[in-house]
Amino acid sequence: MSIPSVVSKMKKSLPLVLEKAKEGFSKTYGVDIYEGVLTVGEYVESFEVEKNSDEISEKDKMQRDVNVSDSRVKSMKGYVQRGASIFNNVTIFVNTLADVKDVVVGHKTLVVASVPEGAETHITDGQGRHTTFSSLLAELSDEEREELSSHTLSVKFVVTNTDTIYEVRHIARQCFSDYHLNMVKPSTSLSLYFDTSTPYGRLMTALLKEKVNGEELVERISLKGKITGKQVWTLAMFATFVHTALGKTKSNLNKELKDDACFESTLTLVRSILPKVLGLMPLDVIDENDADVKKVHNNALFTKALFLTGLGYVVRSLMEQAILTGDLNFDALDKIKSLPLTDKTCESLKKARIVDEDDKMISKSDKRVGGHLCRLTGIMPCEALMA
Repeated sequence: MSIPSVVSKMKKSLPLVLEKAKEGFSKTYGVDIYEGVLTVGEYVESFEVEKNSDEISEKDKMQRDVNVSDSRVKSMKGYVQRGASIFNNVTIFVNTLADVKDVVVGHKTLVVASVPEGAETHITDGQGRHTTFSSLLAELSDEEREELSSHTLSVKFVVTNTDTIYEVRHIARQCFSDYHLNMVKPSTSLSLYFDTSTPYGRLMTALLKEKVNGEELVERISLKGKITGKQVWTLAMFATFVHTALGKTKSNLNKELKDDACFESTLTLVRSILPKVLGLMPLDVIDENDADVKKVHNNALFTKALFLTGLGYVVRSLMEQAILTGDLNFDALDKIKSLPLTDKTCESLKKARIVDEDDKMISKSDKRVGGHLCRLTGIMPCEALMA
C-alpha cells in the first residue's frame, strides 16, 4: 500500500540538545517526548509544513491548511515585525532519533541526539509560525534575515519510534485536537487588559484609573470577562462604549493613536466624558447591604451591553451636535436619570422595542437605545443613528 505524502523527510541530519519530558500524552500513546530549542533558521531550513488539501486528500491530513495569505499568518507577520514577539513551543512529530546519549549537567540529565537524514517529520503545531518566518526571511535584507534567523523557538519533539508517522497519524491528530479544538480562549476583556502592545489597549488600561462617583472605574469593571460582586460591566463592554462614543472602530483607533499627540488628546477627551456620563448610572444599587446582586444585574437596564453601547451613541450624538453649536454641554444627559435604569421590565422600553415581552434585551437594539435616549434628552441623533 502506498503511503500518502503527508509528512516530510529530513534532507540532512540535525543535531539537538534536549531534555526528556514526562507527560500523560507519552504514557497514553507510547511515544517519547523531548523538549529543546531551535533557531528560526534551523526551523525553517530543516522542516516543512504539511501539504494543503489541494495537493493531498483531506482524509489523509493531520493539520489544517496554511497559506501566506491567511489572516493568521498576516497577523503573525505584523506581530514579528513589531519586534517584541514571544511564542509558545512548536510541536514536531518525528519517527526516530539517532545517536541518543545522556549527558549529566549539574542536577539535570540532558539528551544529546539528532534527527537523522531521511527521518520522517511532521509539524503538528507551528505551521503558521513556519509559514510566517519563511515569508519574512524571503523579504528581509541580508542583515535583517541574519538577525531573525538567530531568534529561538522552544520545541517539543514527539518521537513515535515507528517506521512511519502516517501509521500513527491518529496520535498526531489527537495532539492537534488537544492543543486547539479543546482550548478555551481567554475572554475578550482579559486579552484587552493584558495586551498593552497596542495604543487601543493602552488607552483602555489608562481609562480604568479614571474616577466615577469617587472610585476608580477598575472597581466597577470586570477584567476577566465575568461580572462578580460590585462590578457592573466587562472591559470589553466598556471598550465598545468608548469607541462608539468616539465614532471610531478599534482598527481606526489603533492607527490614529500611534500619534502621541492624538493619544493624549483622546485620553483627555474621554476622561472628561466618563464622570459626566457613567456618573449618571445608579451604581449604588449594587452596593446596598441587602442587595441581591445577581437579581439587580438581571433586572437592570444600565448593566446591559446593548444599553451601554446605545449610551455611547448618545455621547457621539452630543459631540457631533457640539461641532454645530460650538458647545459641548452634558446637562441634557441628566434626563437619562428619569429612565427606569434599574428595571428593564418597564412598558416604555417594550414600546421602544428595546426589551421584548419576556423582559429580555432585543438583539442588536443598541441603536434603538441610542435613538430613544436622544429623543428623551433632546439631543440631535448622530449620523450613525440616522443611517
